Amino acid sequence: MSLVAGSRLGCYEILSPLGAGGMGEVFRARDTKLNRDVAIKVLPAAVAEDRERVARFRREAQLVASLNHPNIAAIYGLEESNGNVALALELVDGEDLAQRLTRGPIPVDEALAIARQIAEGLEAAHEKGIVHRDLKPANVKLTKDGVVKILDFGLAKAYEGEPGSHDSGVSQSPTMSRHMTEAGMILGTAAYMSPEQARGRSVDKRADIWSFGVVLHEMLTGKRLFAGETVSDTLAAVLRQDVDLSALPPGTPAAVKRLLARCLTRDPKHRLRDIGDARLELEIPDARETLPASTARSTPRARPAAAAAAVFVIALAALTGWLLKPVPAPVKNPVIRASTPMRSGFGLTVQRRLLAIAPDGHITATITGFLGSSSWVELRGIDELAGTRVAGTDGARSVFFSPDSRFIGFTTETTIQKINLASRESSVVADLGTNLVSGPLGVSWGDDGTIYFGALDGIHAVPASGGTSRVAVRGTRLAHPWVLAGSRQILYARGEDPTSFSPSGEIILHTFDTKKETVLTTGTSPVFVAPDLLLVGRADGVHAARLSLSTGRLEREPALVVKEVAMLGSASQYDVSQTGTFLQRLGDVTGEPILLPQRVQPGGGAVALSKSPHQYADPRVSPDGRSIAFHVQDQANDVWTFDPARDSMTRFTFEPAEDETPVWSPDGQWLAFSASRGDQRFVYRRRSDGSGPEEVLYACKEHVHVTDWSPDGRTLLVDIFGATTRMDIVRLTLGEKPTISPYLVTRFDESSGRISPDGHWVAYRSSESGRDEIYVQPFPAGGAKMQVSTEGGIQPVWAKDGRTLFYRSMTEVMAAKLIPGETIAFQAPQPLFKDRYERPQGAGHTTFDVFPDGSLLFLESAEPPERAGVSHSVVATFHWLENLDLAKGIAR
Repeated sequence: MSLVAGSRLGCYEILSPLGAGGMGEVFRARDTKLNRDVAIKVLPAAVAEDRERVARFRREAQLVASLNHPNIAAIYGLEESNGNVALALELVDGEDLAQRLTRGPIPVDEALAIARQIAEGLEAAHEKGIVHRDLKPANVKLTKDGVVKILDFGLAKAYEGEPGSHDSGVSQSPTMSRHMTEAGMILGTAAYMSPEQARGRSVDKRADIWSFGVVLHEMLTGKRLFAGETVSDTLAAVLRQDVDLSALPPGTPAAVKRLLARCLTRDPKHRLRDIGDARLELEIPDARETLPASTARSTPRARPAAAAAAVFVIALAALTGWLLKPVPAPVKNPVIRASTPMRSGFGLTVQRRLLAIAPDGHITATITGFLGSSSWVELRGIDELAGTRVAGTDGARSVFFSPDSRFIGFTTETTIQKINLASRESSVVADLGTNLVSGPLGVSWGDDGTIYFGALDGIHAVPASGGTSRVAVRGTRLAHPWVLAGSRQILYARGEDPTSFSPSGEIILHTFDTKKETVLTTGTSPVFVAPDLLLVGRADGVHAARLSLSTGRLEREPALVVKEVAMLGSASQYDVSQTGTFLQRLGDVTGEPILLPQRVQPGGGAVALSKSPHQYADPRVSPDGRSIAFHVQDQANDVWTFDPARDSMTRFTFEPAEDETPVWSPDGQWLAFSASRGDQRFVYRRRSDGSGPEEVLYACKEHVHVTDWSPDGRTLLVDIFGATTRMDIVRLTLGEKPTISPYLVTRFDESSGRISPDGHWVAYRSSESGRDEIYVQPFPAGGAKMQVSTEGGIQPVWAKDGRTLFYRSMTEVMAAKLIPGETIAFQAPQPLFKDRYERPQGAGHTTFDVFPDGSLLFLESAEPPERAGVSHSVVATFHWLENLDLAKGIAR
């Protein structure tokens, strides 16, 4: 029956319509028994005609009716009459929050007062296990006396299908159940849905916390956080769009910004867990003391006259005190240090920034674990006792923050990526395989939205939103960029060898507009703290001096201000927030993971081949499977051979060297290996039984890695790259006078070439698609290629029978079966097992091989990553900057 003015529904007399929505029509009505006005919500026919839904709705209404809180509109009863099912609700006069927002943003103090009352209502419901599920401005009423009332509490659940049904969530959302094709009719709820609701997943109280954050953001900015022309566009924004905290008004307290970031984290596991914490944050008095006077207004419950009188009295007292007493000298906050012990290891030949502190000083980021194997980013709030591992950062090599502290950036072996701290959503900014000669040598994020990174051929720039990089500053061996405010000038280190361990470069100030370069001093890893403090790393610690950006001159030679800062390559491991907190690593951060060789079956079962863990690298199985050659970095840094049957090792080389990559000859009588000795790189061979001298096959200045030996014994495949060249694959033809000739030389990076057992094909890694993939092409002449991997791949290895090509994706060990025929073709690659084993330290290196019986050789950490590695610590020094005395050169 259609309800009109004058009709009755049980004891309720309909007075006038109030509105309509996806959850039904609403009328103003008179309770004739209790003589009071109420709101009557008549449920849609789809609900009223479904007995199970009515029963479920009745249960939910009874549960919500148990709530008794001043910030929750009460439910009086459920009425069923003449085919109608209706709820009798508390009638709340006043405008709803959606109507208020049509007039623009709400002043900060007033918005926080409203948010505090919303949080109080949510907290009361959550304590009874009741979740709203449809919190939005239209469901928040603002009464004339300043009281906030939340409407439709908990009713969304009654509209859903049974738990676990596939059509729950978005498809049955109450305000998404009608007018689905009419623009604007349902965007409200879609815009406030939590990501888990948008995906149709089960929800809990954390969904309300997300919606609370969206509503608070809209109150402060006056603009909807997630919007689109269609429902799909809006839901896509909810799931993927960056949360923009920079749009918040200037008077927003830092504590509120942090609260919003925690509420608007897309992963519920990382979201604020209790709305009561939000209420407490909003009640902290000094959160409002940061508001400028121009934005201060009374809250809805305040008494203006009393407030004005209080302000006058306080101001008068302050003025009187100032006139009668001398102004005391500024009192400095005492230096406070907090130290966190860590155990992790990072290769000596890399120079990465392993720690960073957000410019606003509220959070730190560190690279934890082992570089190249099980490293990741760990975030720690400055007031938290423990850090949190950030999902999706496996293989991270260096970290940095955006200038507004909203994003954490990190690099992997092949990419630069960013993560939104509020949503924890990650995205790739640049692929290093197509943009760099080698990995980035330091990264800095400018306030113009550009990320700069060092490389062997200059300072590169790429939009933070993603895109193609360009060379912003040309030169060789430019590292550790630091963009200055305004992004018109940049600091960087020049002239140091990126493979050396001595920070001996020059610190350059470069002006983009004029191309002017000024040599400021010597050192590495420059950091600038506005307005004029330059910090540089040196072998004995961090030095500092005042820098005039207008003249490009230092006030004096930098003085030592911090001792015992760890170094990694030529990267000094420290950072400073713009708020003056100093972050540093102490102790030795270098070191390689302690590993054990494992024989792994294609099904994933593994057996350790040794009881003696070492710093193994670049393993190769002999043709008969009875011996393994390793580069063992903690055993004189030489090549050794290992007998698995006896668990015994034999030293093969006797001159320590870097980058030793051994390869067996097809008959097992020889070992070829590359080695970096002094400033030269060599390819050697020697009889595998250790007899006879080492024979030099090739010498050069470039980096070289031997990767395979052809079945006919005539050719070695070698990866080669230099200061200004990409990684290529060349052939080293053996004979009376070995000769080098190109095999695969392109504008992309290619490496890790492995020749098929029949000698007709080479499998290799290439970055030409924009990420690392595995390709196969003819050998020895080269020619048409085919792509084998489909979702990324490194380290191809042929089975000894040539019928299977193994490789590693980002997360799994893969196998592609060869399809017999005149031309080469493969079946779709199949995963064998999750890849938990040691990853390579760089292109050209390997960390797995294949035995003749088809089992695989991998290297696995001998102890959990959390406990493995070298002891060191990360130290945060609070109030460091205000206690800095450059004149005295105090080393703190």
